[in-house]
Amino acid sequence: MVMLKASKNSRNIGDGRFDEEDLVASCMLICAEEGNLRALHKLSALHKLNPNAIRRSPTSEPPGTTPMHCAAKYGHAEVFNYLHMKGGNICARDENGDTPLHVACRFAQHTVAGYVANEKVDVDSINMKGETALHCAVESADTRVVRLLLSLRPRLDLPNASGDTVLHLAADSINPRIVPLLVCLSPPLHLRNIVSRLSFFG
Repeated sequence: MVMLKASKNSRNIGDGRFDEEDLVASCMLICAEEGNLRALHKLSALHKLNPNAIRRSPTSEPPGTTPMHCAAKYGHAEVFNYLHMKGGNICARDENGDTPLHVACRFAQHTVAGYVANEKVDVDSINMKGETALHCAVESADTRVVRLLLSLRPRLDLPNASGDTVLHLAADSINPRIVPLLVCLSPPLHLRNIVSRLSFFG
């Protein structure tokens, strides 16, 4: 009964998010997605929580997704903090190589990205596609997240798997304010991507 009440959407127990072999982990992942801190507290009072539990059942999230990734994606900063205080790995990687910082930046979750940034993580850490958190932030077109990451002095010359630096991505961005933010930091303008395009309007 407690497992059913742990999630606001317990009526959707057949929605594929519950792993019958590990209901506690399933509830924790769903609570993190929903930002349901109260349910996490209740679950913690009754069961030993593993904030680094990974999602194994097929869902829209990549395999290896932890509650930290879920909270980061949906911008639930209080849940993210709670899980971190419970021992959640702030640098955990899913099967795509994404850390919670990659996820927060990709989904323009400024508050969670700021929390992670204060933890002195490697801002230049790359995922399986060669993307840093700044690549993800520029692609999200969110100026606040880009500014936040730039304050950490990341490398601007790192290419992703397509050879795109953050300046390549900024040149294609729907947000025209991102290019000036990057240019102020003197990024390399001579780098070419796979299609042999220069990083600055080349």
